[in-house]
Amino acid sequence: MLTTPKHRTPIIVLAVFLYLTAPLVEWYYFNTELARGNFQSTSDSILLPIWTFLIGWALGAPLAALLIWYALFRYPGKVSVFGFNEVRPYWSLAWSIVFALLVFCDLFFAALSAYRSQPLDFLQSVMMVYLLLCLRASIVYRVPVKHQVRVEQ
Repeated sequence: MLTTPKHRTPIIVLAVFLYLTAPLVEWYYFNTELARGNFQSTSDSILLPIWTFLIGWALGAPLAALLIWYALFRYPGKVSVFGFNEVRPYWSLAWSIVFALLVFCDLFFAALSAYRSQPLDFLQSVMMVYLLLCLRASIVYRVPVKHQVRVEQ
C-alpha cells in the first residue's frame, strides 16, 4: 500500500525539488521541441509558452507554499494516500475531489509526456502526483482541534 512518509521533511524536500527544477525541465522541453521543429525558430511563438510558464511559476509559488503549509501544519505521519477519514466524511470527500482533479490532470500530462518522448516532463509529473497524494492524505487525516487528545504533564 502506498503511504505518506513518517515525517514531513521528505515531502518538503520533494516540493522544493519540484519547484526548483521546474525551469530546467521546461528549458529541456522547449529545446527539444524547438529542435524537433514544433516552434518556428524565426518567430516569437516560443516566447508565449515560456512567459506563460514563468508568470505561472512565479504567481503559483505563494499559492503552492500556502497549500503545502496548510497540509503539513498538523502532519499525521505515515498514512495511506488513498485513505478516507470516517470522522470527517464530507471534509474527506471535498478534498478528495479537489485533489483527484489535480492528480488526473498530472497523470494525463505524464501519459502525454511519455507519448511525446519527454522523459523529464514524465518524471516530474509522476513525482507531482505523489506529492499531491501525500498532501491530500495529510489534509484528509487532519484531526479537528476538538478531537485532539491533550497530554498534560
